[in-house]
Amino acid sequence: MVPNQRALFARVVIDSNLPQLDREFEYRVPLELLDVVEVGQEVSVQFGRGKSPTTGYVVALSSAPEHPGELASIEAINNPVPILFESSYSLMKALAARQACTVAELIRLALPNRAPTVDKRITSRGEPGTSSYAKGFRSSTLVEPFGESSNNRFAWLLQKIAPRLESGESVLLLVPDERAIAEFGQALSAHGVAFSEYSANLTKVVKYSTFLEVAREAGRLVIGTRSAAFLPIKNLGLVLFWDEGDPSYVEQAAPYLSTREVVLVRQQLEQFDLAFFGNSISSDLQRLCEIGYLSVDDALTRKPAIAASDESLRVDSLAWKAIQQSIQSSRPVLVQVSSRGTANSAFCKNCRERVLCTQCHGPLWFDTAGKISCRWCNALQLNTSCGHCGQRDLATGRAGASRTVAEFGRAFPGARVIESSSDHRIESAPTGKTIVVSTPGSEPLVDGGYGAVILLDAGNLLARDTLRAKEEALRNWANAISHLAPNGRVTITGISGGLAQDLCLWNLRKLMSEELASRRELSFPPAIRMASVLASEQALLTLVERVRDLDLIQVLGPIPMHERKQKIQDEWRLLLKYPYAATSQVAELLKAFALEQSISSKAFNTRSGRPMRPVRVRMDEVEVI
Repeated sequence: MVPNQRALFARVVIDSNLPQLDREFEYRVPLELLDVVEVGQEVSVQFGRGKSPTTGYVVALSSAPEHPGELASIEAINNPVPILFESSYSLMKALAARQACTVAELIRLALPNRAPTVDKRITSRGEPGTSSYAKGFRSSTLVEPFGESSNNRFAWLLQKIAPRLESGESVLLLVPDERAIAEFGQALSAHGVAFSEYSANLTKVVKYSTFLEVAREAGRLVIGTRSAAFLPIKNLGLVLFWDEGDPSYVEQAAPYLSTREVVLVRQQLEQFDLAFFGNSISSDLQRLCEIGYLSVDDALTRKPAIAASDESLRVDSLAWKAIQQSIQSSRPVLVQVSSRGTANSAFCKNCRERVLCTQCHGPLWFDTAGKISCRWCNALQLNTSCGHCGQRDLATGRAGASRTVAEFGRAFPGARVIESSSDHRIESAPTGKTIVVSTPGSEPLVDGGYGAVILLDAGNLLARDTLRAKEEALRNWANAISHLAPNGRVTITGISGGLAQDLCLWNLRKLMSEELASRRELSFPPAIRMASVLASEQALLTLVERVRDLDLIQVLGPIPMHERKQKIQDEWRLLLKYPYAATSQVAELLKAFALEQSISSKAFNTRSGRPMRPVRVRMDEVEVI
């Protein structure tokens, strides 16, 4: 960086999501700020015709201007402590070019809210840097799926972390949610390993303080959720990524980033070592393994004892016997069901077809009060009838968690039956004669693991209307099985054939390889990349004309969005399928299209009435349904 006394000009990124402002603007540094201005500081500048100053970040300083005309001056330095480091800015520019989004969108994701009381305590102005010990290795590991702390993912984790911290390197452990932070944190603390937490649940002061500390102090272990992927960590030598297939790693608002993509792009820039590990893997990770981008380093010395059954009974004799034996031995049982509540959906008693909402065509279900309502729009359905045969007599589908609890309570009167779901999650369960009925992702911990794990409704999970149904089902089953005691038993009902055989043999990589092969055959992600563009019909027809002659891009649509999913009036969706090699070309095209539409069109949210972008781009769309 040019010394401050010669830094007469600054390049500033404006904090605005407008595509037309997604570039650097040049400003003059006034004399009174020459000795204090630094790259990474938040500043106030005058922009356009607005009377109020605009927030921006200094990203470069120079002694000579690039713009030949008159330049406005920086009005004030809002925060003397730099928070947008050069390494972070390089990452944001690379991601913006890949994901067809603006740098400002990424700045808002990556930088925490300021806490002035913390700024006053900062004495060191150090900058982050990658460890010289890191070699840029990338690996994928399946760990042993057992509910004990002596020989599974925690032991594997300690082996990876300990030598790094001893050598002065920093380590980042990414997890999907706060529950996982608590679980890993408890295990690491038990072995005397100190760590810093970085998640959305922290107070503004703690989060901002952690952000500044890890950027200036090496030899730190940080455990965080998806926002931690942007942390400017000093001397970062290793990033560990737990359960990367969890949907919590994907931003649900623009720019719809996947934490996996953030980390992979960052690893290319900073060359730290990267290790993915979990009870299962996603098809995206399987693709990276098959092309040799990730090395396979599985830590599996034992496999769980699994028995599968395709009987029509929901709880067959195999599952029933496993529950009974575990309860008789005073060992807890985990029962995973596919959904919460008393039933999944409402079906016609006559023809067994699913009954749909008369307003939005969503699935109907019987709520806890016995009323029939829609799962999508929550509209009550009075005197509804089957759209297939016209009959009005309805019945419930498969039992959900609440109904299963009631049934098991009657069947095993000597056992305590507990329900755990996303609405009422239990963090830990007692040992002894306990049956825990849980929905996926809500399985409570239990000391020593469960004596039996029963996976019900396997067919329901596989039949979900999503491209990722199979890999999500495998991930949910594997995570439930990971709570098993070393000598426990697993039963799963509703699957058969090769899937059942390979699951019982714990051939998860083979199953995911077959899933990826089917995606290649159909040209679906992650065999290729697929972008979705949401805009008006006329705007999308304009885009179709522009990409028609590009051989690398395959166009699907446009099709109208269902009313329940519409954000703007007359909203349609266009899907673009393209090879990974064409990512930069497609991103540039879509970014230019979004900029053009932003200047020429106006759009308003159909619910709030507030203005919003006329075009929404998602570069990694996985849903085709």
